[in-house]
Amino acid sequence: MVSKLFAHLNFLIIDDDNENKGNIQNVNDTLKDAGCENIYTYITTSTEILDLNDSKQMFIKEYDTKDLHFIVSNNINFPFYRVAAFDYLIPVVTTFWVKECVERNHLLRTLNFSPDPRHILKDTTIYIARNLTMSNADYRFYTEIVTSLGGMCVESLTNKITHLVATSNSNPVVINFCQAVKNLDNIKIVYPTWLIHCFKTQQYIKESTHQIEVNITSNGSSQSNINSDERIEDLWDEVESKSIHPSTLQYLQGHKFIVDLELSLSSQLYSFLIQLIKHYGGSFLPYIDINDIETNKQIDCFIGGSINTKGYETCEKKGLHTGNIIWFFNIWSFQSFLPPQKKIIWSPFKHKIFKSKDLLLSHTNYFGQERIYIQKLTELLGGSTTTSLSSSNTHLLAKFPYGKKFVNAVTKKPNCKVVNHLWLEKCYDQGKVLDATLKDFKDYDIGKKSLSSFLNQIGKVDLTVEENKLTSSKLVNSQSILNDSISSDEDTDLGFSTANENDTTIPDVNKSAPVGNSSVLVSTPTLMAKKQPSIELSSDFVSSIEPAATSEENSTEPHVNKNKSIGQPAKSEKDDEDEYNNLFGVLTETVDNSDSFNKENKETPNTPAASRQTSSAKVNKVSLEEPTIEENTNEATSATKEPLTPPVDNIVSSFVDPILPRRRAARAKAEKRLHEDIESLNEFEKNRKKKRIGNLLPTEIKKLEHIKEVKKQAKDTILGLKNLPSGENDDEILKQLKHSYNIKAFVTGCHDELCESNIEKLSLFGVQIVNEYQKMLNCIIAPKKLRTVKFLNALSFHPLEYVISPDFITHLIKNIDSGENPVNNVNVELYKIKDISDEVLEKTKMNNKLFDRAYISNINIASDVPGSLDTISSILMNHGIKEVQRLSKKPFLTNNHPHKKILLQNGKMIHPPKCVIISGNNPTLRKWKKTWNEQNDGSGDGLLIVSWDWCVGNIFQLDVDYNEKENVLFNSL
Repeated sequence: MVSKLFAHLNFLIIDDDNENKGNIQNVNDTLKDAGCENIYTYITTSTEILDLNDSKQMFIKEYDTKDLHFIVSNNINFPFYRVAAFDYLIPVVTTFWVKECVERNHLLRTLNFSPDPRHILKDTTIYIARNLTMSNADYRFYTEIVTSLGGMCVESLTNKITHLVATSNSNPVVINFCQAVKNLDNIKIVYPTWLIHCFKTQQYIKESTHQIEVNITSNGSSQSNINSDERIEDLWDEVESKSIHPSTLQYLQGHKFIVDLELSLSSQLYSFLIQLIKHYGGSFLPYIDINDIETNKQIDCFIGGSINTKGYETCEKKGLHTGNIIWFFNIWSFQSFLPPQKKIIWSPFKHKIFKSKDLLLSHTNYFGQERIYIQKLTELLGGSTTTSLSSSNTHLLAKFPYGKKFVNAVTKKPNCKVVNHLWLEKCYDQGKVLDATLKDFKDYDIGKKSLSSFLNQIGKVDLTVEENKLTSSKLVNSQSILNDSISSDEDTDLGFSTANENDTTIPDVNKSAPVGNSSVLVSTPTLMAKKQPSIELSSDFVSSIEPAATSEENSTEPHVNKNKSIGQPAKSEKDDEDEYNNLFGVLTETVDNSDSFNKENKETPNTPAASRQTSSAKVNKVSLEEPTIEENTNEATSATKEPLTPPVDNIVSSFVDPILPRRRAARAKAEKRLHEDIESLNEFEKNRKKKRIGNLLPTEIKKLEHIKEVKKQAKDTILGLKNLPSGENDDEILKQLKHSYNIKAFVTGCHDELCESNIEKLSLFGVQIVNEYQKMLNCIIAPKKLRTVKFLNALSFHPLEYVISPDFITHLIKNIDSGENPVNNVNVELYKIKDISDEVLEKTKMNNKLFDRAYISNINIASDVPGSLDTISSILMNHGIKEVQRLSKKPFLTNNHPHKKILLQNGKMIHPPKCVIISGNNPTLRKWKKTWNEQNDGSGDGLLIVSWDWCVGNIFQLDVDYNEKENVLFNSL
């Protein structure tokens, strides 16, 4: 028995009615024997019904100064579960965690032992491979899904991961990983659609459907019988047709959302986000410009990524709830609407205030979601975290003054500042670097003061009783909620994405070990359901629960407004148009879910979903006897509304509409308009067939249709060429042609006139053409060696395989236009330009960049250097520079290495410079030398002042020659 494993830790044990009393006593004894400092017990009762605010007040009253570190429970049926787990981030673990920790003499990763049935990914460690098409918003969206389902996302790719998520089998990360790891039996490589599928169904979906097939060839490329792009497109269509796990929890009811145009979510995730908003009772408005926000009085919620956008500024001035993706998934975990101002990390992200070298943070005695929160907050500040403590760490975050890390930092790491978490949070909250030596940040037992001193407690607002009552009033009826709570074994938890815990993962945890009765789940947003352990509802019953439809559930147009309520003055032409738009949207979207939903619910004929039928007729043939136009009653406390269930004539007999005459009038006008505007009708009919694009703006829909048509025409052209390789079908022929060239080309100084059609044709031969800088490219197409920004950036490609003339593209297209297969006539090797030697190309394959090899990490730029600082910085950083600053009164940036003789990779011994300045003219040299002497107490050694031409010349050669005198303005190395 380990005597000190739980020393200084405080535990709360939940004694549930259904829990074996002997098991509770055994846990208590085990904790005591392992040195636990304090053990508290809470006995649940079957009559507890508490809303979110009451449960928080009760938790504060009972445990405010107890400084709880862990809660042990085999289920989540205690009234303050959501408060403890998601608000105060206290790890909630099963009794099995206690047993395993003692047996292994190690505090194991808590996420693996969550009792929450919603944490279906708790046994996963997932790496998400970024690529050229995955934006930061997409990446954050995926990672929030993982952590919300109890999984852990890591940023280090090792053989300890359980899943590798990627969008293509040709992703270099996937290829390199498959080559490096010999045994992939325990690692699943899947498309991100697997994550969405798991989230929508609230079940652990078998990976086989979403698995990426990768076969590595001898030359290191990937080969597959499946076209990866087409496969993921089909999977998106399939996943988006899936219904979201039924729930009567309408915690977003009464809230209308907009998404920042600059958030850069992919169309699939954009559509999925809208589905979630509507599924939980909210409504959504796409917008085109700021005027849509300023004029619409119903919008109250904004989802963005940064404070540096016009959308955020407008919404902030208007007083809307401005949140981010983290906020959206966090309130999904709470199953209650909470304003984003409540937590500092829930609002669009602020400016980074640290340089990377100034915040390298380690932490000690934090667990589970606490670690993930710390790592996310550190990243937002501009720093990074490490699991170990070394001499390079600048800060240590300590929860209490015990443990090896704390002792080492205090006694052996004089350059490492030891602080509590208030320092980290207040730096972000106030937007500036605070003095880490202040008394408030040196209290390492801060948790003993009160729960308000815990992590994640800094915010601008608090949940009031009035807010809580508003949330409660938005529930459906209490009996429906009770049934949903008891039957639902799959909802969610909150988290942040870039966790990299060093706790031991346990893939072989005995899942059959007794963990109490976890089949009874409380998941209501504002009340704790009375426990009925003897009741277990069937999955058929669960699937029959249908989300309530809101008044604007089907609104797709930017300016759609709700109808005016009865009793208001006669409608204007604008009102008639709005009424038409509402009806038009209903008719084009109500059938979207029918096919897949019928298939999944064919065993439940009494459910609303099962009654849906797919209509293959045109919209103008659909019966309009009873159009489902919702009225704007402004009743935030209303109960469920009838879901939209087309065809509408099938449900007319089931109820009597009190405003039937008005709806018939609306129907007559809408029907007339539909027949008059046949062009719009056809466009919307196309959109109805593809739910995947149903929520996009009209301009985006047209763009997708255009791209699809261009691809089709290009394929038809290529398949009509002479001398094509033989194949069983067209797909096999195109697959062979795709491997003709492996060129991902960056074009500069030529071929600006290339049309979309020619670019698509070239891509079918494996020649990808872009004119924007992307790091994964391997070719420059240019008439000669150029001093352009594009060319200088492109020389940093890793590796750079080709630098070729534009004639290569010209001759490829000529062959295609003449009906010939260009592979037989155009050899890429014959088009290499002589200005860039093979020796230079070989240097692009090295593991480190140009300035890394020359031991130059930071550069100062004088104001007289022509060109934008951002432009120059981008070029230098692509070639290995870490930081660039414009010269001002602040000290010069110095390099991060000792000033001593070093052997370069080219065999030369040099004294690398302490400081590098790029200057535009000689008259300022005296000033720079004087400032450098003052900064170094009179020593002028180590200063190198050069012109921009010096940098350009070295980039062309991909080698820094310290002996060259040309373009060196001053040298004191």
